[in-house]
Amino acid sequence: MTRRMGRRDFLSTACGGATGVLGGCLSSDAGDGPAPGRELRLGSKLFAENQLFAWLGFESLQSRTDVQPVHRLGIGQFGENWRALRRGEIDCYWEYTGTLRNFVDIAPSREFDSATALYEAAAAAVASETDIRVQEPAPLDNRYVLLARPDWAERTGVETISGLLDRLMEQPDSADVAFGPGFRTRPDGWNALLHHYGLDTAERNSIGRATTEVDPLLVYDHLRAGLFDIGVGYATSPQLERWTFTRLEDDRDFFTFYEPVALLRGEHADAEAVPESLDAATRSMDSVETVRRLAARIVFDGEAPRTVARDYLRQSEGG
Repeated sequence: MTRRMGRRDFLSTACGGATGVLGGCLSSDAGDGPAPGRELRLGSKLFAENQLFAWLGFESLQSRTDVQPVHRLGIGQFGENWRALRRGEIDCYWEYTGTLRNFVDIAPSREFDSATALYEAAAAAVASETDIRVQEPAPLDNRYVLLARPDWAERTGVETISGLLDRLMEQPDSADVAFGPGFRTRPDGWNALLHHYGLDTAERNSIGRATTEVDPLLVYDHLRAGLFDIGVGYATSPQLERWTFTRLEDDRDFFTFYEPVALLRGEHADAEAVPESLDAATRSMDSVETVRRLAARIVFDGEAPRTVARDYLRQSEGG
């Protein structure tokens, strides 16, 4: 019987144990000797989709350039990776344009009518403040999604975020909502969503008790187990490949574009082969469905992230 990987299982498999997580890791595959060029340290976040991008970059750099890629796993979320990149502790990691919009000076109140417009604004803002280069985006959108248990959605008839909020205002105890720490107060999080959907302070306060912060990697497990009715997730999450949830329509277009992009320190951007290799890795992930399918092999089937990335690149280049 297939066993779904837990958080510790995933981190261990991704890099051969806790030593790799804390200190970074190089390939231990037979025949993979160190590359002759300078070292390029790849960081990543904790979840499978982000680490998949990092391993795609690792493989692309190793096959296309003379740099020596080093993978440093599970540094943390945006803040930890961004600080490590700025301090030169890592040289590259994959971020999302929607996250950059919130935490880099891109006028958060500005409305973007396309993913391209947001990407260009993010790239310009990062370049104006740092020596970091925002590489080309993947052709997919990993935006936030609100997911309901199918039985709850069928029983209540709720199909949209407006419908959910109307129900919560009428019956605050009629649904339990789960999301990760920090989502409540981030610029594109829960409180901002309530404001965007027109709830006043009293209304926002009235439904506060319906929400609970949990480990973001366990939101889907809790939702599937019936501990909550609604969960906040991501469009590319592998759980959406293997499990069934009802996605609530964002009927007032609150959530913004979230295209994956590699962030690269400027000293490596001068070598043309390096940014080109990273862009090739990013572009290879051609759809939300592709990311879900590959990440599901890591999370549910227990395959090593590097193996999944390498197999996918070989198939893509061969096909």
